[in-house]
Amino acid sequence: GMLINLRELFLNDNMFEGKIPKELSQLTKLIRLYLQRNQLIGKIPLELGNLYNLESLRLHTNRLIGNFPIELSNLSKLRILTAYGNSLTGTPPRIRNCNISV
Repeated sequence: GMLINLRELFLNDNMFEGKIPKELSQLTKLIRLYLQRNQLIGKIPLELGNLYNLESLRLHTNRLIGNFPIELSNLSKLRILTAYGNSLTGTPPRIRNCNISV
C-alpha cells in the first residue's frame, strides 16, 4: 500500500488498545517502531522478525504477554529493544550489538 516506504512509525503514548497488528511486518523499510506506553495486549507477533531494517523497537510499558518470538533474532540491524513493563516470559533472543532492556 501507500505506506510501503515508511521508515519511522511513532505510535507511543496514545493509550492504544488491542494486539500489535502483524501487518506491521509489511513495512519492511521501517527503521524505528515505537509502540511504548500504550495498552497493547497479546503476544509480540513473530512476523515482526521480517522487519530486517529495524534498528529500534520499543515495546515497553504495555500489557504484552508470552515469550519473545525467536524470529526477532532475524533483526541483525536492531540496536535497541525495550520490553520492560510488560508480562513477557522467557528471555529475548540474542541479537548481536543490540542493547536489550527487559
